Amino acid sequence: MLSISIQALFLLATLLQLLFWGVRFRRLAVETHTPPLGVFRPPFSVILCARNEGANLAARLPAILSQDYPDFEVIVVDHASTDKTAEVLEKLATRFPALRWLRCDDTGPGKKAPLTLGIREARHDWIVLTDADCRPASANWLSHFALQATPETDVILGYGPLEKQPGFLNAFARFETVLTAIQYFSYALAGQPYMGVGRNLAYRKAALPPDLFSPHADLLSGDDDLTVNAIAHATNTRIVIHPESFTWSPAPATWRAFFRQKSRHLSTSRRYKPVHQVWLGAWAVSFLGFYGLGILALLTGSWLLILASFCIRFAVISLVFHPLSRMLKAPDLQRILPILDFLLFGYYLVMAPAIWWGSHKKWG
Repeated sequence: MLSISIQALFLLATLLQLLFWGVRFRRLAVETHTPPLGVFRPPFSVILCARNEGANLAARLPAILSQDYPDFEVIVVDHASTDKTAEVLEKLATRFPALRWLRCDDTGPGKKAPLTLGIREARHDWIVLTDADCRPASANWLSHFALQATPETDVILGYGPLEKQPGFLNAFARFETVLTAIQYFSYALAGQPYMGVGRNLAYRKAALPPDLFSPHADLLSGDDDLTVNAIAHATNTRIVIHPESFTWSPAPATWRAFFRQKSRHLSTSRRYKPVHQVWLGAWAVSFLGFYGLGILALLTGSWLLILASFCIRFAVISLVFHPLSRMLKAPDLQRILPILDFLLFGYYLVMAPAIWWGSHKKWG
């Protein structure tokens, strides 16, 4: 009886995984997301917060300041930096009149204080967020966001891929980033937007609640995904996936940095709306169940059932992931997809406690 119950639960987990990949995520793979640039170009206020990011700002900020766009400002909030951030910004300000920089002396963890200052001082209604270590893929970055900034839109979700480097950590970090993007883009297309990433995100200042960060002031993270979770809905949210709209950033250099970063991000998911928690929970439970129950079923001797289920699932995943990995500029991951997918099982087991435990009190 126990073996039959394990097999039944395993088949249920497999079915749910097939529905996620074959229905929910497939729509993102088959729809066209690269319309021509539009003529409506609202002014933008680009905001990024920086603590001791002088080297990154010197290397990457000029690409943001050199956008081929008629009306925008770039606000850099220096968050109590002790390096040469101020010196770098002073030099850049002499070359780029669009640059404004502010000083936030709040030394608390997280970006909520400097981001609040930047939003308050922004001159334009449309806010575009990115990070100090990000570089836009092209001079048309803002133009592609403008295309989605219709009168009915309050939130635009962009994509921030990680730069490719040698090593397995880099491959896995990029895979996790791609999978996260597949999920939040797919849910937005289905009328259930639940998050965005601060590396590449836009929203209207007028759509923000007056107590923007108060409900989650106790969390280190949440200034991006919880804001989207609070204000985004089916009719006011659009996505932009044109390659020229991406913002590229370095991947974590060590496993410790990677897990620390992801634990901060996962700690915010318990504050999502209940319906989003249910959907994301169903994904996680079905994924863990597929591998966990599959391993148990193998021990009971049900190898033929497990083999058939694994083959069917990977066939569906491969058909969907192939175009999506190309769309999201990570086609090399397709070659090692089975390895990455299995290791994601271990990653979920390790990171599950972060949903309930507090995040590390470190800026960034």
